[in-house]
Amino acid sequence: KATKTRTVKVQDTKAPTITLKGNKTNTVEVGGTFTDLGVTVTDAFEGDISNKVTVSGDTVKTNVVGTYTIKYNAKDTSGNKATEVKRTVKVVDTTKPLIEAAVDNGIHVVASSSMGRLFDAVAAILGICRENTFEGECANRLQAAAERYEEAGGVWEELLHIPIRAEGDIMVADTPMMIAQMVRLLAKGVSADQLAYEFHEALAEMTADLCYDYRPDRERVVALSGGSMYNQLLMKCLLPRLQKQGFRVLWNEQVPSGDGGLALGQLWMYANHVVDEGV
Repeated sequence: KATKTRTVKVQDTKAPTITLKGNKTNTVEVGGTFTDLGVTVTDAFEGDISNKVTVSGDTVKTNVVGTYTIKYNAKDTSGNKATEVKRTVKVVDTTKPLIEAAVDNGIHVVASSSMGRLFDAVAAILGICRENTFEGECANRLQAAAERYEEAGGVWEELLHIPIRAEGDIMVADTPMMIAQMVRLLAKGVSADQLAYEFHEALAEMTADLCYDYRPDRERVVALSGGSMYNQLLMKCLLPRLQKQGFRVLWNEQVPSGDGGLALGQLWMYANHVVDEGV
């Protein structure tokens, strides 16, 4: 009696399939929320094996701008590996800062030509002072930083410039261009003290040029007043430039150049209005 044996091997060689739930690429505004919807995993033999998925890759930090990749892998009981599937999450910052949005929409903002606000902005950008806890603190600290640089032997290297342009009959100092120069130099490693000094020199240069452009053929008399003229470094930088251009320079001696002098001037204007108009 003859006997033959046939061996039949039943094998599972087909890999499972991973299918993303939701979008392959997701965009999230910084500070927002992201929920990973996950995947489904199906196998020709075992059916739904979504519980066998492994997740790796980046941890999505919605408070940090960047591009994150989440990776999904799975294998069935027979060891067949599915093709890896990836999800991309982009955390972006497209929302304007609150202050910029307020300016664009005219909410709680007013136009200002105040030199003092420029001092505040520069002090904040340079990391010298970001909040006035008393009147003029930012400007005072900015001046002190500039004087440290000068006392250490620093000189004006003409790194900053404030161009002047005409808008109709108005002469405009392009301070945003100077701010852009400052930010680039700060990023390159130029010290805050040097940039504070460069700012004072550039501001004095711009002011003298503006005075000359405004009165090229008329009597050259200029009065330096206002709170910014308490700044002795600015005055020291500005006076020689104006005098070199032939200006007779007036400044406060008996009356404060800041709010005290302003109040007195307002009273003088009102008194003259009363006399002239007979009010």
